[in-house]
Parts: sequence; C-alpha cells; structure tokens
Amino acid sequence: MDRFIARRLKRNAYLGTSRNRGILVGARPLFEQLEPRVLLDADTVFGPQQDISLSTGGPTCVRAADLDGDGDVDVLSASGLDDKIAWYENLGGGIFSVQKVIFTGVSAAISVYADDLDGDGDVDVLSASLRKIGWYENLGGGVFSVQKVISTAADGAKSVYAEDLDGDGDVDVLSASECDSTIAWYENLPTPGDTNNDGKVDVLDLAALSANWSAISPGPKDWSQGDFNHDLVVDIVDLTALAANWSFVGSVGAADDSAETDVITTGAVQSSSLDTDMQTPATPVPDTQSVDSPVAAEPPARPSRSSYAAWLAHER
Repeated sequence: MDRFIARRLKRNAYLGTSRNRGILVGARPLFEQLEPRVLLDADTVFGPQQDISLSTGGPTCVRAADLDGDGDVDVLSASGLDDKIAWYENLGGGIFSVQKVIFTGVSAAISVYADDLDGDGDVDVLSASLRKIGWYENLGGGVFSVQKVISTAADGAKSVYAEDLDGDGDVDVLSASECDSTIAWYENLPTPGDTNNDGKVDVLDLAALSANWSAISPGPKDWSQGDFNHDLVVDIVDLTALAANWSFVGSVGAADDSAETDVITTGAVQSSSLDTDMQTPATPVPDTQSVDSPVAAEPPARPSRSSYAAWLAHER
C-alpha cells in the first residue's frame, strides 16, 4: 500500500493534475502554470493603481517632466486613437489636472519625449507619428506652440529621443522608424547667420563672415566661418542669410529653419535628408551686388523673406 501511494504521488508530480501544476516530458517541464505572485524587494512597495486619465484615446507613450516650470514633475502622453499629444499638470500630493492638449491631428501618435530643444531653459516636447517627427516649443507656463516639423521621412516612426549627439552643447534628435528600417538623427543647427551660436545674429557674426569672405571653408558644416549653405565658399548668399536674420533671437527648428538628417543605419535602398532651404550654386553673385568684403561695422540692410525667396528662385 505504501509503495502504491508513493507511485501515485510520483505520477501526479511528473504527469500533472489539477493539484500539481505541470506537464513534464522526462524530467524537464514543457509548461508550468504558476500562481500570480508579486515579488518585491523588502524596501520597495507599490500601492494600488491611481488613474490620471480615463479618457485618453489609445495611449501609447508617457513621459515625466516639469513642463510648466513650477518645480514638480508633470505627465506627458501620446495617444494614437485620438491623435493627441497632451499633458497633465501635477497639482501636488499625487493629484493631476484634467488633460491639457498640446496638439491634435498627430496621426497615430506613438512616442513622446521632453527636453530643452531650443536652449531657452524650459522643457519642449518631441513627438513621433506615422512618417513625422515634430516638436512643440514651450512658450512658458505650460503653453506650447503649434507643431514644428523636423522630418516627414521617418516611415513608420516608432520612437523619438533627444541628446547632444555631436558634443556641440545643444540637444539633437534621434528617431527609429520601422517601415524603412531606419535609425536616424537630426542635428540641431543654429540660426543662419549665427556664427558663434549665441542665439542672435549681430556684428560679431558679420565680422566672422567678413574675415572669411570668398574663402574656402574647411568643411560643408562650418557655420563658424559664415558658410551657412554648406557650399564651401563664403559669398553673397551667406551675407543675405545673415541679413535676413539680423538681430534675430533664435529658436532652433523654427518655421524658417530646417534640420539636417543623418541616417545612422537603414535597411532601405535610399535614405533621405532634409537639407537647409538655401541650397544654391557655388557663387551666385548678381550683377547689382559688389563682391568686395563687407564692412563689419555696419549691419546689412534686412531684405524681406519674400524678396529673398524670389531672388533665390531667379538665381536657380
């Protein structure tokens, strides 16, 4: 009898019953159904779920950052069913405000990130959705600008992030996009004309451009010498760009600026780039303009953006 009981217990242990959870082949388990358990460190205990919002349409991503600059941490969200980027103000004591919409119409929003993109001391917002990487400038007090597009070439964008990737002191942008198998980054470029990247275009920048007038720059991205359109020569096109932004206090990625895309890895046949909007022939000098070196002491006249665009179109 004892041997029968021992065999029965052994059989139950290895072949499985409703009391002994498991199906084993030989001595190795194929599947084991475990009872739910919460394994916590002795000093790490979490309370029950506390809802911040129950009306967000298909939330896909959340981040935490001080979005209104009041010293506490707010909550940022992306939601793909209602195409929204939104935030929830921290009211203190674990209580959050109702949803505050940053932007709607962000098709299939899937990722958000928060960082100071324009270097003005507050936290801006990034988003990834379908083919688009965009950002929203923090105007102060938790009020944000309309969407500013960084790229529309991130096919099936899944993730967005920000970090200083080139070590120049400003925050660049990273994206991952599934449909084109691409990881890319977008360099945070200064305002055209801002040779020393101090946020304004002034006599110091004019002096730098003057010192390198008609000189060959050492590389296509050397803004410090006045080559704003990356054509390896400092000429009237660069002077015109400087004049257009004279005394401009810049914010990176504004409507008249653009970010250059550098693809890190891609499985696609061809990668894409968003170039600056000032690509022109190497030396487009109109007959009415002098090619003499500009005088650093006098700021150039500021042309209108419409006349500048028309002039560039004519020169092309």
